[in-house]
This record gives sequence, C-alpha cells and structure tokens, in this order.
Amino acid sequence: MTSPPEDITVECPQCGHRYEDWIRRSVNLDLDSFDSDYLENCSTATCPKCDHKVNLDVLIVEDGVFTRKPDVATGPFDDLKNRTSRMRRVTLADYLALHNVDLNSTYLHVIRDPIASQDWQWASEQKRPLGEALLDATRLDTAHNVAKVWKSATTIAVLLDTRVKFSTLNHIPNSYLFMGILKDIKRRPGIPNDDCGKRWTLPGWEMSWSWTDGDYLFLHEGLSRGWKFRATGNRSTAARKFTLLGRASVPSVIPTPSRVRGFQLTFDELQTRVGMSNWREFLDAPGVYLIQVFDPSRRDFYRYVGMARRSLRDRWTTYAETGGTAGSEEVADAGNKYLSLLCDQMGPEEFIRNWRIQVIRLADTDEVRAVEKEVKESICTYHLEAEQTPERFRSLFGLNGN
Repeated sequence: MTSPPEDITVECPQCGHRYEDWIRRSVNLDLDSFDSDYLENCSTATCPKCDHKVNLDVLIVEDGVFTRKPDVATGPFDDLKNRTSRMRRVTLADYLALHNVDLNSTYLHVIRDPIASQDWQWASEQKRPLGEALLDATRLDTAHNVAKVWKSATTIAVLLDTRVKFSTLNHIPNSYLFMGILKDIKRRPGIPNDDCGKRWTLPGWEMSWSWTDGDYLFLHEGLSRGWKFRATGNRSTAARKFTLLGRASVPSVIPTPSRVRGFQLTFDELQTRVGMSNWREFLDAPGVYLIQVFDPSRRDFYRYVGMARRSLRDRWTTYAETGGTAGSEEVADAGNKYLSLLCDQMGPEEFIRNWRIQVIRLADTDEVRAVEKEVKESICTYHLEAEQTPERFRSLFGLNGN
C-alpha cells in the first residue's frame, strides 16, 4: 500500500539550514498512478535557503531530523575536521556578490570548444604571462559577437572551459576558469548589427575588464549546451549552480625548448623531458616548481611548492623515478611525504593520471628560498560562513602542502 504523507524536518547537507518538508515512505505503483514529478517529490527535499535538492534515502535520522551521514563530505571544500553546521560551499553567485556585482544585469559567457582550445593555444604562444594573455583572448572572444547578443547586458562574467586541448588544467572534469567581469559594454561604431567584427583586431563590441581573477576554478556538473546564460535565477545554468573548487595556478610563461611556452607537464611528459638533450640547459638551472595533484573523489587539489637550489634536473629526475612522489612516506620533507601518502590513498594509476608539475620561476641559488616562500603564501582557498564574509583557511587536503 501507499503510505500517507508524513511531515519531517530536514537539515540541509549543503548549508546546514533546517526546514520542514514531507515524505511518503512507500508508494504502490500498481494502485496509484502518480506522475514522475510527484514520485520524485515523495523521496527528495529542496532547501528553501540554498535550493540544494537531496535524496532523503542518503540521509540518516537523528533525534527526528533527517541529516547527512557524519563521514560523508558534502562538497569540494569540506574539511570535516573544521567544518561547522553553518558552513556551505561557495557558489559563483556568492563570489560575484562579494564584489558587488548586480546579478540581475549580468550574463555569464562560458567560452567552450572550439574557441576555448584556440584561446589556450594562442595564449600559450604569447611572450608574456599566460594568465594575462588569456584575459586578452577571452575579452576579444566575448566582444566578437553580433549586436543582439549583449544588448541588454550591463556586466558579463567570463568563464573559460579547462577540459580542452592546450589547457594546463584539462585533467579536471566539468571545470571552468573564472576570468573576471567585463563592463563598459557598447557597440563599436560602424559595425553592422549582424556583423561579429574581426575576431582579434576589430570585434563588434567594445568592453573592458572591471576586475579580473583568472585563477579560480568553478565546477558545474552537466552544464547544458550553449555559452550565454543569465547569472540570476534558479535555472541549472545560473551563477548559483557553479561551485567554487579553489585556486588553480595557471602557470606563468616560462621560455622552454617546447613549442608551447606556458606549460604543465604530465608524469609521462616529465619522464620524457628529463632525458631530452634540448631540455638539458633549461633543467640545469635552479628554480621553484609546483606540483598539483587533483583528487577526483574529494574534488580537491593538493599542491606542493618545491625548490631546486642546484638544478631542476636533480629534483625532477627524482620524481620521474619514484612515480611522482620523491620517495616513501619516511622522507624528511613533509610535502613530499604527503605526496606518498596521497599516492597510496588514490592508487598509483589515478595519482599519476592527475599529477602535474610546472616551473614557477627560474631563480639564482640565493633567491630560491625567498621565491619559494612567496609562492607558498599566494596559494590558498575559501570557506564561506553563511551570512558572513569568506574566511581564508588551509583545507584538510593541504592546498599549500609543504
């Protein structure tokens, strides 16, 4: 038989807000012809505060309240050791609001393939910082449109797909690099309304950056087709549906022997490069490097900033010979020790698949330590306390690992 509706209290697993809802614990489809929407409502609840929908079957009941299991992480930033019931994930809407962006007059421009690959490639080949070149490329792409596209936009939030060719972050599914906010949007004089303009030299629109980031990744599971979306509202493409993963360092442009200047090597590429004669001079220099490992199960990064006081070759050869860990969990360096621990947790194959290394800066031997300290201090992430401003913290997963 079909059980009657029962009033329940639910604690939202995303924001911690408690609210009243209802449930039917059983439904007999042979006797009752409920439609699919109603059947879904029987077993799910939607938080009125943050709109997070949860399947009630994955919750447990404690003191009459449906709540999440205590050992289940609820999002990419969850630090179970430091988490409070009021802590929730940061969304793109939260992030824009912190910069006083009016969502009602803002559109999202999500640059996707084939344009995204072209932007990454073009930016990598410029003789300047990769992040700076990406800002130029994405601004020009946004401006290269017909008149009707941006006629009602006051501001445009630009995101760049990272799961594309030439991207230095292409191992992270469903991720988009937030570039910044465009303003002063006006049609370029003399360009017909149905003309996009010339992409790189004379686009159809004029616009400028209000402020830029270019180093924060946002996740969106299953973003629908398209590239222009309204920032406000409850649609699946709205800004509140993008969740902040954290800071993903886009490498500065380092002149290397390879054709693509800004680079981030996979483990297989590292093994090849350390033995190539045309890389010998480059790798024989001292410098500071960054290792980033993305753990898909936690949707989080571990970042290790290391220094090579004698030569990059010495350090990188060690990583190439030890599966990206520089040794066992007994090594003296705490950051490398965690790399070994993480490899054991993820398994060698998944660890190597999500492992990347890059040069941050070449430096003289006596400068290396100061540069390393500077880079470490610049890598951080956010939690957001409900109704409060962001709080900087070090996550359980390391982020600034050593």
